[in-house]
Amino acid sequence: MNRCFGHNGVVGKMGRRFQNVFHTKSGGRRDYGNMIQYGFHQYPSSKNPPEYLETTYKTKERALESNSRFPPLTERLAGAPDPSVEHPAPTTKVSTTVLPNGVQVMSREAFGPVTTFAIAVRAGTQYENQSFYGRAHLLERLIPCGSERISQKVITDFLESSGATVLPQATPEGIVYTSDCLRDDVPQMMEFMKESVRFPLVTEENFDYHRRLLYDHVEQLPSTTPPYMWVPEVANRHCFQGCPLSNEFTLMLHTLPDLTLDHVMDFHADHFHSGNIVITATGYDHAHLVRLVEDMFGDMPRKEATPCPVQQYNGAGIVFEQVEPERGTSVCLSFEGVGVNDDRFPAMCVLYFLMGGGFAFSAGGPGKGMYSRLYANVLSRCHWIKTLMALPMGYRHTGLFSIFGETDHGQIHAAAGIINDSLSDLYGVLQDLPDEELVRAKNFFKGTYVSSLESRVRSCSDMAFSALMDSVTDPVEWLEAVDNVSGEDVQNLLRFILRSKPTCYIMCPEELDHNVRPAIENILATALPASEL
Repeated sequence: MNRCFGHNGVVGKMGRRFQNVFHTKSGGRRDYGNMIQYGFHQYPSSKNPPEYLETTYKTKERALESNSRFPPLTERLAGAPDPSVEHPAPTTKVSTTVLPNGVQVMSREAFGPVTTFAIAVRAGTQYENQSFYGRAHLLERLIPCGSERISQKVITDFLESSGATVLPQATPEGIVYTSDCLRDDVPQMMEFMKESVRFPLVTEENFDYHRRLLYDHVEQLPSTTPPYMWVPEVANRHCFQGCPLSNEFTLMLHTLPDLTLDHVMDFHADHFHSGNIVITATGYDHAHLVRLVEDMFGDMPRKEATPCPVQQYNGAGIVFEQVEPERGTSVCLSFEGVGVNDDRFPAMCVLYFLMGGGFAFSAGGPGKGMYSRLYANVLSRCHWIKTLMALPMGYRHTGLFSIFGETDHGQIHAAAGIINDSLSDLYGVLQDLPDEELVRAKNFFKGTYVSSLESRVRSCSDMAFSALMDSVTDPVEWLEAVDNVSGEDVQNLLRFILRSKPTCYIMCPEELDHNVRPAIENILATALPASEL
């Protein structure tokens, strides 16, 4: 006779026959609280559990019979592909279609139950003039707002019931409205987005609410956000002075109070047309997507895309701005870079990971910045530097390569040290660039890029912004371009960067005394003779 002792009962049909027993051989009973559990049944502790059940040959035969209904693991299931035959992997290549009216459709399959699609419009901040700056950011917040046919409440109720999301983002190149939803909900969700994007119905009350919300956000941004996230944008005002790229968020504090709903809707009418619209999707069949877009955007009259404004780097030398005492000292040293359509842009991406940097508290762990030049040569040795990192920025026709540094209060004299150490690391790349360091930077970039594409939202928005700037969208081509970057390519690009006029933006609560400015000017002028570049 076999008896089952233990805490867990046998799972399945045999669980009722093989009961767990909490009895000792002497007949005593162990009380586990108010209830004692046996298999799938519960018995009050005031009652004795059932008698032991014997395991007979008949019960064993029944167990074997139930298992015989399923084939063994050594046999292939009916309809399953033969593992000995090589099958082509499903493609994830970007498919592109342009409708007769100029609307561009792009998609990449992701093989999952969820789809992410985006409606991108060439209506970014660079298409605004400074007198009415803020219209693109208001349209970013006002959509989805509903239309005359579909109210905002209907859209909101659908988002809450289906779990779908809408993530708008305004940049200098355009506005992208990204939606994440189930595949079956894509037609309904795209219908809602089409109505909001093409025929927005914005009330004065809703407009005033979002205008106040945006103003409060911009006003509080310096006190609620780390400096490295917004100081470089303020520095753009001086890097691209006289150019539409100089529009930055602090200008809205002066223009938002005077903006009206008519100003915003005029901007919408000028830029939200067929030539400026790009629709991308990740995780959806391309043929089905094209049919949806044809039904919802195919009736728009054909128009040519709005030409890109002039993008020109000018440089401004040393710019100092005194701020509130509670802020620390921040330095942003910027040079002219290359645009995303330039053949040297992959080399600038490699240079970014080569320089790296990070925060004094943590550089991200082994392999995530510890071996970059700014971290190894500066951050790990200078305790008074809180943050030091490279920050590249690529636009359609130009770009920036910046190094941002931050120190504690009362460290204005450390600004010269940050600039000097940063330039020393940049010039060090010209003198010596070991193959091991170059390969590490390239692998770091490729790993980060491929990992980011695992996110449907990131993959979809990447396609959208690439289409707005007419740049490469295929990941395989990108990775091949990075593999082909040589040490000489990086050094030649760095020479081009260092030949440009630098912009040194310093934000500090103290006054810039007469000793610091000459020191910084001397560092920028004599760090390396122009003949060596």
